[in-house]
Amino acid sequence: MEKEKGSALIIVLVISLIILSLTAYTLKLSKEMIRQSKAFVEKIEAKLHAKSALEISKYTITVSAFKTNFVENKSYQKFMPRKIYLTGKPIKTKFAVIKLYDTSGKINALYLSRDYVRKLYFNINAEKNLADIAYDSYLDWKDKDKLKHINGAEEYYYKIEKGYNYAPRNSQALQDKEELKNIRGFTKYYEKIKNKLIFAYKGSVLNINTATAENLSILLNIPLDQAKQLVKLRNRKGDITPTDVKNITGKDLSLFFDIYSTFPSRTVIVDIISKIGKTKEKLRAIIDFNPTESYPYTVIKYIEW
Repeated sequence: MEKEKGSALIIVLVISLIILSLTAYTLKLSKEMIRQSKAFVEKIEAKLHAKSALEISKYTITVSAFKTNFVENKSYQKFMPRKIYLTGKPIKTKFAVIKLYDTSGKINALYLSRDYVRKLYFNINAEKNLADIAYDSYLDWKDKDKLKHINGAEEYYYKIEKGYNYAPRNSQALQDKEELKNIRGFTKYYEKIKNKLIFAYKGSVLNINTATAENLSILLNIPLDQAKQLVKLRNRKGDITPTDVKNITGKDLSLFFDIYSTFPSRTVIVDIISKIGKTKEKLRAIIDFNPTESYPYTVIKYIEW
């Protein structure tokens, strides 16, 4: 009789342990489902806030006025400041941070020169001669013939020497600045220089009022210290003129009228980061705000990542 009671007690204890284990597992599973549900809701909210910030940015810029290095907000709504700078100065809202850049403040990947590439590579301490390899390969990538420049690369290099499944485009029209990372000489350092570049079909001139000190140095071929002086003066005055450039650098920009401007291109990079809880959503749009007969602006590129 005592044996039977003992066995029954053991069975009850085992069943109780199984029930407790199942309960604990169910609670853990429920907590994980709640966590995942919360993360999903936060992701959706962050995405909506990012897209909302983009739509408000598009509307505000469309109805406002472009100035030397900012957009004067004429929409009379409080979401955006009165001066919307095109130099990456952050605009903070409750759930998003917006940064706007004038595309003519960056180096256009469609119109690279040997000097531009040399300066870019010098600033990141790249190996000697790699800039010439990159530039000659860039020319080979875009020209229609299959004759290799001195330091360049044609089909043999990509397909035979390296075993890649691609060859030079042999077309003047790059599809995007990201294409550069496939080109000999650019692959290794593309990540270090990509933020200094832009891909834009319209022109290659530099806006001296929105360019960074490094890009001023590269595109105007002046020492970085002088470029920093120009940016410091620009921050103090609000903008700079060719006379300011001449006073600091001795360079007469009237001789280089085809490579610079003092006014935005009206093609704007809009970077938005939205954060809800632990979730971040980022998007980038490149928008041409030159109106057409049909549309007030044209979205050139849209990326979520």
